[in-house]
Formats: sequence, structure tokens, C-alpha cells
Amino acid sequence: MLVSLLTALGVTDDDEEFVVEAIVSEKDVDGGKHYLVKWLWYLENDNMWEPYEHVAETQALHLWESRQHEAMVVEVSTADLVTYEEAVTCPEAKHWQEAIASELKSLDNNNIWTIVAHPPAG
Repeated sequence: MLVSLLTALGVTDDDEEFVVEAIVSEKDVDGGKHYLVKWLWYLENDNMWEPYEHVAETQALHLWESRQHEAMVVEVSTADLVTYEEAVTCPEAKHWQEAIASELKSLDNNNIWTIVAHPPAG
């Protein structure tokens, strides 16, 4: 479809210059990175795998790498924490305690619950 559209528009191989709209995936091919490129003004079924060298200087690659890094940080930071005890004793305990305090303050400010006295035993 991409080739027939270009031909209909009178674009020849010598004229072809495509604009990267976004990178939507990546994979390793023979030890090198390849990226699935979404081209500006083209449909998703026109996406193509391109080697790193073809997208190295694009803003789309920079954005893709930033998002991948953010996703890895979130995954590493929360993957193994299961309990409160683990959160407040892990290396990032200060951040967890700040997050917990912030959440509790927000709940209090929004009157999410009413604190009542502990009922007597028995």
C-alpha cells in the first residue's frame, strides 16, 4: 500500500524521505537493535522495522528510550515489594515513607474516613 500511494503521488525512489512519527517497539536482530517505526501520515500496517542507524538522530528514538527507562525504573522499584515491612526497610524506604505519609494526608484532607476510639476489649 505504501509503495502504491507514493507512486500515485508521483514520488520516485530518489524523492523518498519519510518522517518518523513514533517508535512503537524494538527487537534485537543479529546483535543490533531494530525499531518498529510508525511513519507520519501513514497507517499502522505501513510500519517498518528499521536499524538503529536509520533512527539514531530522531526525537522519536529519544522519546522511546525515555519511556523504556521510566518503565524499567517502575518495574525494578516495585517488583519485589509485597508487604509494608519490606517497603519501610528497603533501600528506598525514605521514598516509600514519604509516599505513605502523602497518601494518608490526602485521605485525611478529603475526609475519606472518620477516626474513632478503639472499642473496649471483651
